Amino acid sequence: MHHCVGAPLARLEAQVAFTRLLSRFPRLSLAEDELAWHEGIRIRGLTTLPVRPNE
Repeated sequence: MHHCVGAPLARLEAQVAFTRLLSRFPRLSLAEDELAWHEGIRIRGLTTLPVRPNE
């Protein structure tokens, strides 16, 4: 089975990015209840991440 050697770095980068984003915009929330996922053999992830600021 194939294992991506960059996967741990990508997870760490995403964790840092979302932590910083949410600390800067703490009232940010999802704009939709259902999220669209990219369906593929090699790549899995969201197609978009719609958010809105809560005031």
